[in-house]
Amino acid sequence: IYTNTVPSVVFINEDLTINGAGQGVTILDAENARVGVGVSGATVTMTNLTIKDGLFAGTGGNLSVSSSSHLQLTDVTIDSGAAQSGGGMAVISTSSADLLRVTVSNNSASAGIGIGGGGGIYLGAGATLDVIDSAFTSNTSVGHGGAISALQSGNVSIDGSTFTGNGTTTGQGGAIVFHSASATYSVTDTTFSGNTAVIGGGAISTGDGATTISGSYFTLNSATGYGGALMHEETDNLLVTNT
Repeated sequence: IYTNTVPSVVFINEDLTINGAGQGVTILDAENARVGVGVSGATVTMTNLTIKDGLFAGTGGNLSVSSSSHLQLTDVTIDSGAAQSGGGMAVISTSSADLLRVTVSNNSASAGIGIGGGGGIYLGAGATLDVIDSAFTSNTSVGHGGAISALQSGNVSIDGSTFTGNGTTTGQGGAIVFHSASATYSVTDTTFSGNTAVIGGGAISTGDGATTISGSYFTLNSATGYGGALMHEETDNLLVTNT
């Protein structure tokens, strides 16, 4: 582990567990100067802390997870990060992330349409994401996926979470964009409220890949173009039940 280094405040390349004293007590503040935490080729567990104000011109503002790493976050806040893609976090290079009771808020992505996006989280080629009991609030993307962009990801599972007030300024998927032919996407018992998009899919935009949405609630989402709540394109499977 290296601290106070460029391009990240904390860079981790060996397996590590970090247990904070609480999200309001243990705060890693990147001061809008660099990436908050970089993880490369390691399995890392982080609990009870906040990562905020990360800034990077590429992918991953507060967190960057690469080189087949695995990141487990529990009771963590990811706030006010900014990057071209994945202002809150970028998971790339066949890496994976598990989020339990995580708050992802006020993050932004500046990438335009077709580049990456994901104000809260950007998933690169083959990356996987598992989200449980977490909250995505007020994340924005110029392009696609205000909260999560999964344009070329591996599998994504979201359960018991909330997406509130996320949005795109030119793209689709105000909260989430799913669009990878090789992936399976699952959204269960999740609430989408007040998310907005321009092209379509105020809450969710789906394309390639098989998507299942069950037991979820959509309210007051909107799009300038198609599908205030949900837009589905391409020919892959979409199954919506009890929603």
